[in-house]
Amino acid sequence: QIRFLGRWVLLLAPLVVLAVLLVPRPRAAQALTFSDPWWSNVSSNLECFCSSDCGSCGGPAVWSPEGVNYLSGAFSHHIHLLDNPAKVGSVSIGLLWRSDIDGHSQFGPGWIPSWETTVKKTIVNAGSPESNGGHYVTVNYPSGFVGVFEWDGSAYVADSCALTDELTRPSGPTNPYRLTSVDDSYIDFTAAGLPSALVDRRGNTTTLSYNGSHQVTGFQDDRGFDYDFTQNGDGFVEELDAGDG
Repeated sequence: QIRFLGRWVLLLAPLVVLAVLLVPRPRAAQALTFSDPWWSNVSSNLECFCSSDCGSCGGPAVWSPEGVNYLSGAFSHHIHLLDNPAKVGSVSIGLLWRSDIDGHSQFGPGWIPSWETTVKKTIVNAGSPESNGGHYVTVNYPSGFVGVFEWDGSAYVADSCALTDELTRPSGPTNPYRLTSVDDSYIDFTAAGLPSALVDRRGNTTTLSYNGSHQVTGFQDDRGFDYDFTQNGDGFVEELDAGDG
């Protein structure tokens, strides 16, 4: 019996070793690193500009009180970080996470900081980008809304549902953009398309600063109050310091 059992062990041992080698092994986790702040909204049913909050352009609500989009089923979650007094109102800093955001900011996948409106120019006609239809500009809003402005040869025309903002280049076609709201507040952008100045309707200004990797390093509110950001080794924000208080 011992000899019979030993024979079976000799026959089965190679099969057991082969089975172990063929078992799928989990892939090693790859660290996520920050590359740029531009994301896309992959929703199956994009909301209008005026329905990024709870209302829908005077119609029924698009978002439920729990943060579920009735049209697409997307989920959103807001985290409030801090409020500080400003010359008008307050400086409010928060983060929004949406399940339909593809990409990541400096706060991780799907997270959008409350100040980060960005612009990105796409060339359609490389031979004549300033001609009618030669390029368009995509504006990513902190709400997760994505606006598109088409160039008609002389001005930008909003090509997104109920978009009321105005996009211009105050200093000429080779200079940075300005996005103006209906209340005359506006955002000036860096050459890379990141917000550099947030100006309210009375001219009070909050300025932002970045390093060469498109990482926000700090901003100064309209009272001269400084906020500093520290990134970890992967390029994500790990600390926000309101250094003046």
